[in-house]
Amino acid sequence: MIVLIYCAQVHSSATYQDVVFACCGQATRNLCSLAVAVYSFGTCITFLIIIGDQWDKCKSCSFMIFKDKYI
Repeated sequence: MIVLIYCAQVHSSATYQDVVFACCGQATRNLCSLAVAVYSFGTCITFLIIIGDQWDKCKSCSFMIFKDKYI
């Protein structure tokens, strides 16, 4: 982490991709951008799966709580 901060300061880079470009070149910058995009996509899919699993449980619990009020 310290090396990353040092390289960012030396090259006056504002983003992680800019640091990678300054230190490793354009091809590595593109690879890094692709890796960040794939990681973000995977995180979003995982979040949706977790929410979907919990939604069924919340829906069944709320039905059990409020079932007498609809009769």
